[in-house]
Amino acid sequence: SVRGGLVMTGCNTRHKFSTPFRDRFHMIQDCDANSLYPSTMATLLWITEGKPSILKGQFSTKEFKERFTHPWAGEDVSEEKLYNDGVIHLTELRCHKESHIPRLCIKNPKTKLNEWRNWNSKVDTWVNAKDVWDLIDYQDAEILWDKALVYTGKRCFEIRKCMRELYEFRKPNKKLGVGNVAKLMMNSSYGKATLKPKDEEILIVDGTKMDDFYSSNGYRIKSIEPMQGKEDPNILEIMKKYMVKVYKKDTGAVFNMFGSDVLAGSKCLMRRPISLIEKVAEKYGEFPHIFYTDTDSIHVLGYIVDEAAKKFEKKYGYPMIGNEVGQFHSDFDAPSSFKPGENAIGSYYSIFNAKKVYVDCLIGDQGSEGPHMRMKGVPNSSIVLQDYEDLYDGKKIEKNLLSFGKISLEIKNGHIKSRKQMKRSLQIRTPEFHPATPEEPPSAQPLEWQEWMDGDTQLLELSDDELTPTQKRERGDDEIDIETDDDEEPVLKIAKIDN
Repeated sequence: SVRGGLVMTGCNTRHKFSTPFRDRFHMIQDCDANSLYPSTMATLLWITEGKPSILKGQFSTKEFKERFTHPWAGEDVSEEKLYNDGVIHLTELRCHKESHIPRLCIKNPKTKLNEWRNWNSKVDTWVNAKDVWDLIDYQDAEILWDKALVYTGKRCFEIRKCMRELYEFRKPNKKLGVGNVAKLMMNSSYGKATLKPKDEEILIVDGTKMDDFYSSNGYRIKSIEPMQGKEDPNILEIMKKYMVKVYKKDTGAVFNMFGSDVLAGSKCLMRRPISLIEKVAEKYGEFPHIFYTDTDSIHVLGYIVDEAAKKFEKKYGYPMIGNEVGQFHSDFDAPSSFKPGENAIGSYYSIFNAKKVYVDCLIGDQGSEGPHMRMKGVPNSSIVLQDYEDLYDGKKIEKNLLSFGKISLEIKNGHIKSRKQMKRSLQIRTPEFHPATPEEPPSAQPLEWQEWMDGDTQLLELSDDELTPTQKRERGDDEIDIETDDDEEPVLKIAKIDN
């Protein structure tokens, strides 16, 4: 039930966007959550006391809604139900309302990749109760489940107070070292609770000590692999080293339920703006106004953010944009070509090919321009804008990871050498997006980002149900193929907003 951040392109398809305008209203904005995990712990998290129990049987959506406390429930005991925390084993999941950014991922047993989809089938997966509530609230999901690990104890809210105090302490000290310490404390406070049990460890054993090591540890050795001298049988034993994997019993104890709650709760927090953005975007056709999302950020058009922000405040009672916990702000990283202190207004040209493979061509408030590039596994020094164009067109590209002075070492025949080159080939199989013709964006003046930073904040504990628009669409995989020979050329489609 421990699922990491939601990372995907809108509709699991690749996108290309361009606009002739150079204002926030018409360009793509990176709507970023303020300290997502600390915000989650400060606004909607609690820790349930006591030991868990196991529940078995045949249950449906009705039994789940009757028994499990809603993630946005207030601190009053009257809002509690039988189970305050838990993980549920789903056997069937039917999402009656589709989303461009689906709420749940399930690992594909063949590819071992997490697939974010609008599920409408039988499944076999464990899901946090907060995830299930979001599926019901936003995607009108129906579920069947046969067992659960549940907590019935008292809810403890001290984590909220702790995170708020750290957050308030950091705000005036952001530029100081102590501010970074506070940030690390907030962001790492749940990390230990998401660790998996460690069933093996790797040891490096000298050749001269191998016999003694084997005689005392033979019962727990998993594998032995020579590190030095494996290609030269005449090398002296004193120079040999072995990499030995041994079985290890992990006797540590971590509160995995807490880690699962933080990760699931963070998606509950992100679902609020995502659902409203999709609702606003309905009137502009099927154009994917959420182009890309990566855990705590959303790439979305400025005028869509404007409208969604107004609906957000009306629905939840506090401003969507601001610098408090639970709020959002624009957060493009300024390219090196920007002047000192210059902030990015938005992206006038973007290509989103796949997870972690995208480029934003940014313009600053002082007129500078420059790209913000991301290609997982490839250093920025090896990338040019044309690479994203080629990947979008279905072409294979090859990059030398050691270009521009990068160094990589290897051990060969007992000697350490520097590699001359390290090449990686990439090709994108993400299907293309076929947009409907979007309506013209509204002509009203956009709400300036500077104005969005003003206003008091009042956080609500419980929200009304909210539903996403139904979008009928074929979904596809989102993955990068390395060293693939697929020659199929996709048709180029450009999603362009004109005034």
